[in-house]
Amino acid sequence: MKDTVTETLVGRSVARVEDPALLSGHGRYIDDLPVAPGTLALAFLRSPHGHADIRSIDTAEAARGPGVVAVITGQDVAARTRSMTVGVKADVECWPMAVDRVRYVGEPLVMVVATDRYLAEDAADLVAVDYGPLGSVVDPVAALSDDAPVLHPSLGGNLINERRFRYGDPEAAFEAASSRIGIDVTYPRSACTPIETYGVIANYEPGEDAYDVTANFQGPFSIHAVVARSLNVPGNRLRLRTPRFRWLVRDQAGRLSLHDPRGHRRAHRGRASQVDRGPAGASVCQRFCDQSADPD
Repeated sequence: MKDTVTETLVGRSVARVEDPALLSGHGRYIDDLPVAPGTLALAFLRSPHGHADIRSIDTAEAARGPGVVAVITGQDVAARTRSMTVGVKADVECWPMAVDRVRYVGEPLVMVVATDRYLAEDAADLVAVDYGPLGSVVDPVAALSDDAPVLHPSLGGNLINERRFRYGDPEAAFEAASSRIGIDVTYPRSACTPIETYGVIANYEPGEDAYDVTANFQGPFSIHAVVARSLNVPGNRLRLRTPRFRWLVRDQAGRLSLHDPRGHRRAHRGRASQVDRGPAGASVCQRFCDQSADPD
């Protein structure tokens, strides 16, 4: 396939198509979406330790708090669901809440469900947890030493996956080389810094024994099977939606207008060539319309 890119994006400023809506106050977030009357709110109690055993959790006082509907621990979650899919083949479980041990600062271990967020937060403060602090290590090379604290005992160590690649005859290539250079490369931790963190609006429909979930995770088709399996719900009983975000779109006359991906997708389905092109050559409208997982 012929490369049709005529200019590079490296080394120059590139206008971002999502900025006008965000900077003008027209961005749309999970908290802007309407919810049904009576929708309950969640708050999490999170670990202050990087590594510790959970000796006990006392939720009695929190459960008596005003407006509290339920107090759920990691043990409760594990008893009713499956471990989430792990990205590599290893003897390790992955739970959305800590079950018997916390493994990073901020890991959730108790979820409080209440009539509003304020009451849920207040009740979470009433949960009493007895921790047994364990050793921790933050350097990945040090984590591989024999005496390093092990995060997942079922693994027998901290190496969860290792892949080696070999092509051709490297020994012969090094032997024939006029010079050799050795280098150790350390790659630091990196993380996304979104304007909005994850959010979920979920509804159970008893008439159909089905779940309707709206989540701002930008990979709905890949995560749908993972969520359904973890919840022990047939895939056809779980509807996972990605919120429709509104964007400012510039027309050929240079005018800006609000854009609703789903509504505009209906209008131009099959006619993407009539939509303005973004700096990367892709259709601006099509780019965001295709992110919507709502088929309506």
